[in-house]
Amino acid sequence: MKKAKSVRDTLRKEYTRADFPAGLVRGRYASRVSEGTNIVLLDPEVAAAFPTSEAVNKALRGLLKTARIVTRRRAYTHEPLGRLKIVDDFLPPPERLVVVRTGSGATANRGKKKVASRSRGRRQSK
Repeated sequence: MKKAKSVRDTLRKEYTRADFPAGLVRGRYASRVSEGTNIVLLDPEVAAAFPTSEAVNKALRGLLKTARIVTRRRAYTHEPLGRLKIVDDFLPPPERLVVVRTGSGATANRGKKKVASRSRGRRQSK
């Protein structure tokens, strides 16, 4: 049986630039690597909310999807509005409103018509 050759560790504790070939340039490929990546630094409290980078990506994709939906619904343009019609105020002046407070809401009386605001949408029996 042959004895295994002892492998001698050739690594040094420290290296200098002279130990490397002349073409060594610090950060030579850094621009190539940075083109394909986008690193974002999160605040500690935000990072604590997401266990993995996949969780962060999933949350951000959901936010982008929601933003697109909201943007589609509110498509504002810079086009002129066209002819506008000014309407008279349909509410009576404040002095003609009578506010009656009850236990669960308020009722504003406008003569024969009644406008009611109740909590939880329930009607109270008389």
